[in-house]
Amino acid sequence: MFKAAKLSKVLIIGPKSEIGWTSKTLYGLNMVHVDDFTDSTGGMSIGEPLEGSREISKTLINIRRSISTLAIDKLEFPPDGRPINDIKSFLSKEFSKVEADGDSLVAKRDKLDASIDEITTVLKAIKPLITLSKGARFDMESLSTIAGYCKKDISATLQKISPDVKVQSVSKKVEKKKTNLILAYYPKKVEKTLIEILELADFQRINVPAFEGSVGQRVSNLELQLSKSKKELEDTNNRISELKKQYGKKILAAEEYLNHEVEKAELPLRCATTDNFFTVEGWVKEKDSVKLKSTIEKSSQGKVSVQILAKEEVEGKEVPVLLKHTKPVSQYQYLVDLYSPPNFKEIDPTLILALIFPVFFGLMIGDLGYGIVLMILGFIMKKKPFFGVGGPAVGNIIILAGFASSIFGAFMFADFFGIPFHEHIAGEITWQSLTGYNYPIHSIVGKLDSHSVIQLLVFSVIVGFVHMSLALIFGMANSATHKDAKHFGSRIGWFLILTSIFILAMNQAQYTELGEWVTHNLMFNVQEAGIDIMGILVPYFTIGLGATGLAIAIVTEGPFAIMESLSMLTNLISYTRLAAVGISKAGLAFALNIIFIDMLMPNNIALFILWLIGFAIAELLLIVLLGALSVGIQALRLHYVEFFMKFYEGGGQPFTPFGPRNKYTKVELVVI
Repeated sequence: MFKAAKLSKVLIIGPKSEIGWTSKTLYGLNMVHVDDFTDSTGGMSIGEPLEGSREISKTLINIRRSISTLAIDKLEFPPDGRPINDIKSFLSKEFSKVEADGDSLVAKRDKLDASIDEITTVLKAIKPLITLSKGARFDMESLSTIAGYCKKDISATLQKISPDVKVQSVSKKVEKKKTNLILAYYPKKVEKTLIEILELADFQRINVPAFEGSVGQRVSNLELQLSKSKKELEDTNNRISELKKQYGKKILAAEEYLNHEVEKAELPLRCATTDNFFTVEGWVKEKDSVKLKSTIEKSSQGKVSVQILAKEEVEGKEVPVLLKHTKPVSQYQYLVDLYSPPNFKEIDPTLILALIFPVFFGLMIGDLGYGIVLMILGFIMKKKPFFGVGGPAVGNIIILAGFASSIFGAFMFADFFGIPFHEHIAGEITWQSLTGYNYPIHSIVGKLDSHSVIQLLVFSVIVGFVHMSLALIFGMANSATHKDAKHFGSRIGWFLILTSIFILAMNQAQYTELGEWVTHNLMFNVQEAGIDIMGILVPYFTIGLGATGLAIAIVTEGPFAIMESLSMLTNLISYTRLAAVGISKAGLAFALNIIFIDMLMPNNIALFILWLIGFAIAELLLIVLLGALSVGIQALRLHYVEFFMKFYEGGGQPFTPFGPRNKYTKVELVVI
């Protein structure tokens, strides 16, 4: 639960002629984590891929290109475990045509997209000219044509250049700014003079592609062409979607199957080989080591042998980490891995994170309505990620966080969408006042009355002390495992310092109900005797524990421990964010409810529907989504900084057995 599974180091040795059989058998067993061979010394070198690997890799590249071309998303195609024979049949009989059809359709789509963009650009340039003259032409032999925008109407000035210059203009608004659209016909001999005048007037020329006929005819032709291209693009996209729907699962299954085949073919690249023999180094579960040895040696008729190394022979080697978690806890391995996977010799914090993260999250959100929305959001994100974030692990984490928020909202704060069921402070909007019903849900504390705020702050400090103490205890356990007496002593020193700070904090919180209960029931009144320093009673017990802890920390970590000891205080204060974030969210919800309910709620039924939609959107964006994001970050920070950094190193290598990871394929494993 807190430690990785025990593994045994194995060496698999055999003649080079048996490396293909060994690769296939190990892959079917799916129990050996293979260590890559990197040290080409002593006559040993990395092996060569098995025969046929190049062709398999080439086919796999084509499959992956089709996945990219057709935009096949695994989330759209649930795994179904397709038989290998079906996949081989698809690859040999159907895939080449599917690949060709997909390439052809996507190329056609890209060409249509480019054509539509080009037509749209041309239309944007020449369509405004219709307001001047549908008969305007840009293909006359005797006269040239120029069009564009100018802040001032300079038609008269241009016409003075020559009697042959003809100008049309109209006042327009472009991007909310008043301007003049000008169209001028002129003979070539006056072009230089005309261009100079236009440049002085800050003329913005419209680049009109060459075409035959009038502007009106050209616009009509382009609009017709645009309509046809859009219809053709829609048909092409539909055909691509149909192709993806029909063959998506087969293509994903083919990718998975070929990936398995490539891994088997490339095992020699991870082995040490000589001219005649090969060696595979790896790790296996301790309980499976004997089964592995008997299966390999018996199946190979003694040609391939398996050596199980003794513990002293693997001392100092990096051991992969195989974590043991129940399914609900394993979801939180995602959050641990974001920080760093645990190494083999330290305590795995996944279970603690799984237990405490939802509590921290729920305490800060603390609302029945918001919790329900988060649970719905989690169910959606399990199937469809938002902005690239989602999947089963993330979805389940959000569901559990929403559930914890609902529990706190129902039984501790009695809030539903930021509105309490009963009044905490005078003039507060409540569900009772809105509906006239006396709900049988009552709060233990309110988020906005001063008495409850102080209680929440004291509670946050208590939670912080317990959380940090657990981290230091884990640090002691890790030190004992590593046989590091110095580090073990430093954890004791920091624990004593933390305890002394906590006693002082509770001494100052005695005037609160929670603080009084803690000091009299858990601290045995050790805080009563002390020294008055600037009006603050500092208990003798605090001084004694703090001095002892600091002395131990200095001996084990050096003089710098004096400065570092302040981190115990700042870390403990950091946990007050559990109260502060929850209170700030409640304040935001309170303000939003005042604005929408007291100030904006209409009496008209039609306006009420619009008001309700706006209120729901504001609640969803400002409170649920932004609030949940900030709360999630704060809950993670308390674990990553205040908790993990006191005992956790990470940097572990996950145990990854050499074998298939079946989702879209059925692969028969070797039965032991």
